Amino acid sequence: MTGNEKERILSILRRYGNHESWAVSEIENGLNNTTRFARHGGQDYVLRIYENHADHNKVVYEHEVLRQLQNADLSFAVPVPLAAKDGTTYIDTGDGKLAALFQYIEGGRAELTLPAHARATGQATGELVTALERVTVPWPPSYTPYYNLDEIHPLVTRKKLDVWLSQVGKGELEPAAIGFREEMALLEARLPDWLKRLPQQHVHSDIVCDNVLVLQDRVTAILDFEFVMIDFRALELAVLLYEWVDLTENGMISDLAWEAIRACLEGYGRSASLTAAEIEALPHLIVLRCMVLTLHFLGRYWSGLEQEDATRYLMDFAQTRSRLQQHRHDLIKLAEQYIGTENRG
Repeated sequence: MTGNEKERILSILRRYGNHESWAVSEIENGLNNTTRFARHGGQDYVLRIYENHADHNKVVYEHEVLRQLQNADLSFAVPVPLAAKDGTTYIDTGDGKLAALFQYIEGGRAELTLPAHARATGQATGELVTALERVTVPWPPSYTPYYNLDEIHPLVTRKKLDVWLSQVGKGELEPAAIGFREEMALLEARLPDWLKRLPQQHVHSDIVCDNVLVLQDRVTAILDFEFVMIDFRALELAVLLYEWVDLTENGMISDLAWEAIRACLEGYGRSASLTAAEIEALPHLIVLRCMVLTLHFLGRYWSGLEQEDATRYLMDFAQTRSRLQQHRHDLIKLAEQYIGTENRG
């Protein structure tokens, strides 16, 4: 951390209190935001500087959901945004960014390959889904549902996406580009039925292992509610399952991944369940997650926030789609066993 950057961070922290003894340390950032540890008076905090946007409405919505979850009697913590001296739970940094300060929560990142972590994360996810069902915010969310692909990123219009797919699809990525277009058409065909049959509610929409803290095989926190939105309830589990679908050996979903998937579903089934229609949609929702990641990071690249374009996400989409075409029924069968409404006593 450079001297200028440190002074910038300290100037932000002073707006939460006139303390000269703030200590700041650098930690690994996530894919979307800048994060720093802060310490004062024997207390630890986490400062987040939002890099995806400077939209006050998005932060207010996120913090309102977090406020309501504080009363949800969860077995784990969720972030608690602290009030600055002016009483707000976020600040304008003065350089076009927004920032928020949170209480520090103990725990290390969940590890993908540990079944105990997968089971605990699955159970915590089901618990959060149940709690989010009761959250009501009296104004519309700022983030659009995944199924509104044309609104994932303001820079990624359908016309510009078509041009990009044509450009990158001239070589080895041609099958991936064709597949992406096919899935967009399939989504449009499936959507009317999904809107009738799949429950919608608030979802975190980004529960991945990097956003889950674990201590002694117990989830201590689920972090990063930046992308909270109203979408299909089953999307929450689909996003999490994608973590293991992407864990491969010789191009196939590995045995280690299947063991973790089984553990995750077992854990989820301890705290929540899905209908038959939701379980049937899970493989398609996992593919949808890949599509949204491609659009999101393509938009970040075009806006100058990423150094490389989104072709690796497009390739990952194609690989994930292929794996799920092969193993769709295996995944559905496991889900029916552990999380199907019919199998809960």
